[in-house]
Amino acid sequence: LPTKQVVALKVMSAGLGADEKKVLRFEQEARASTSLQHPSIIQVLDYGRSADGLLFIAMELLSGRTLGRRLKEDGPLSISDACRVLKVTCDALAVAHDMGIIHRDLKPENIFLVEDDASQGDAQIKLLDFGIAKVTGHNELETLTETGFICGTPLYISPEQSLGMP
Repeated sequence: LPTKQVVALKVMSAGLGADEKKVLRFEQEARASTSLQHPSIIQVLDYGRSADGLLFIAMELLSGRTLGRRLKEDGPLSISDACRVLKVTCDALAVAHDMGIIHRDLKPENIFLVEDDASQGDAQIKLLDFGIAKVTGHNELETLTETGFICGTPLYISPEQSLGMP
């Protein structure tokens, strides 16, 4: 990146680079994520192929922990904190849905609580990982999902997915 900004990198392993479908999914994730502009969705800054041929996505570097880790380390959220996380997450998902992008792997590990010295304990929330997102027809990104294809984390899969519905 020309700004010399410190970033988080997601890199596709060289072994997966031979699978054209996985490469197309990775590239779709990069394009979909880049198109999503919302303060509660991780910002993708760049994507491409490195000089040695590895696919990468460069994202803003976040400081904090996932909601999953927070729950494991500190226990349940208060009702007010849970409502805030839910509202912010739903707002971010609504923006993605309006663009024809369905997350499909929404779980505590993909919700990030950004710790900021100025936040005074009120963490900013970021939605992560659109790696298995479904892109619907009214979006310019191609749809790579096959009919009946089920993906996601079993404990968090949507009822529609578990029933094999599109």
